[in-house]
Amino acid sequence: MFNKNPSVIIASIFFTLALVVGTNSASAFEVTVTYSNLTVDGPISLGILPEDFPEEVDVVFEVAGVGTSPSLCGIGTSPGIVVCEEKDIQSALVALGNLSLNVNQLEDMEMEFTQVTRIGDFEVTGLNYNFFAVDTATATNVYVSNSSFQLSITGHDEGSGMDFTYTWADSEQVITGSSGAAINIKPGSDPNSINTCSGGTTTVAIFGSGSFDVEAIDQDQLVLASALVRTVGKSDRSLCSIEDVGVPASSEVFFDGYDPNPDGHADLVCHFMTQNLVEDASSEAELQIVGCEDPNDVDGCQAGDTGYSITSGKDKVNIVNDCN
Repeated sequence: MFNKNPSVIIASIFFTLALVVGTNSASAFEVTVTYSNLTVDGPISLGILPEDFPEEVDVVFEVAGVGTSPSLCGIGTSPGIVVCEEKDIQSALVALGNLSLNVNQLEDMEMEFTQVTRIGDFEVTGLNYNFFAVDTATATNVYVSNSSFQLSITGHDEGSGMDFTYTWADSEQVITGSSGAAINIKPGSDPNSINTCSGGTTTVAIFGSGSFDVEAIDQDQLVLASALVRTVGKSDRSLCSIEDVGVPASSEVFFDGYDPNPDGHADLVCHFMTQNLVEDASSEAELQIVGCEDPNDVDGCQAGDTGYSITSGKDKVNIVNDCN
């Protein structure tokens, strides 16, 4: 949010679209679009003084998806393209002076992403949205729209009888994740109880999707809390397998369960050394994930490799101490 004078609240312009996560919804990722290069045609309306009209605008979207990946939005017609629509926005609030809009007034939305790495790194390549016209105290037929990253607010000023258009011509897009990868510790178990006296392994599923390729993950660099993947055989092969274990399900923050029906996407199931895990875990455990274009290279994935990416996922754990 940009505000040249923080004490003048009415002069602030902000757009906030917040995700309300329910038991059957996915986690969210955030897209912040900063608009600049303002031109004004017509009277300044909506209760904002001309000297307080912002030169820069931040628009923040929280969209259904996983981490930095819009994997739960629709897959586009071209390979590597994902398209998020109005249905993927869970709630919305737009405020500009006396103007206030919410998700019920969002007329349409199309946000296009292009995949730039196999592990699920994306950039925004298209953004279009419109909000229904609404009446305010000083203007009528106010319409907020974006086309090709150009923001426009149009309306009719009641005081002067003139139309107005505010346009921010340039923009920059930044994607940030809120939860990282979708994982499930001990699939099918609730709660995810881990016995500190166990000498066995703890199973973790990493969910793949049309935009998250689990085969790009470097299995040797997976770390759950402080635990590494168990290795087997003379070659110390990581005890992991590619399976289709189902679809992740989420609670408010953590992935606690899953729909066991296959979704057609490859998932990665790995087994971690339990004794090492419990030394570092409390009520949750975080899985560090490293990936690249060729994770099977002799050196694994290293910074500077093509498609090199780091992400993480979290799930609840219930630590118990039963040595009997």
